[in-house]
Amino acid sequence: MTNISLKIFRLASLAIVLIVLMLDYVQLPDSIAVTHNSSGRPIGFMDKQNFFYIATAVIVGLTVVFGLLKSALLSADFKKVNPASKWANNPEELKGLFLVWSDVSLILINVYLIFTLLGLKSVNLNTNQTLDRDYNWFIILGAVLLIVIIFYLPIRLLFTDPKEK
Repeated sequence: MTNISLKIFRLASLAIVLIVLMLDYVQLPDSIAVTHNSSGRPIGFMDKQNFFYIATAVIVGLTVVFGLLKSALLSADFKKVNPASKWANNPEELKGLFLVWSDVSLILINVYLIFTLLGLKSVNLNTNQTLDRDYNWFIILGAVLLIVIIFYLPIRLLFTDPKEK
């Protein structure tokens, strides 16, 4: 049941991030402010079409990479790597952990991208494109989220044991 709901959430997050990207593309000006100085004035601009293509490539690329990573992890035989590991001796629990980790990781990254696109739109819909708020906390939150996602799986594998049947 968990895998089905995670698959639905993963597909929904992908659909929502693509919809937000398309709505942003329609609403954004032709020149998007992507870099601002310390006083909030834009100093770097990007063409709307280039932004759309780069953002689409990032979204689709992350989806493909996580799909490939998931299939590689599910097809690997971890008994050959570490035969004494309790996780390797319980392949069903290990595969379940890999499925949940890859799906939740992609969902969280997609949600972060959704808020990034919405923030970029709010900055650029302003008539003079000034950065009125400080978004440094959002970048730090994204970095912390990425670190948690990356290190969750190895820490879980090293310091916990699978559930006993």
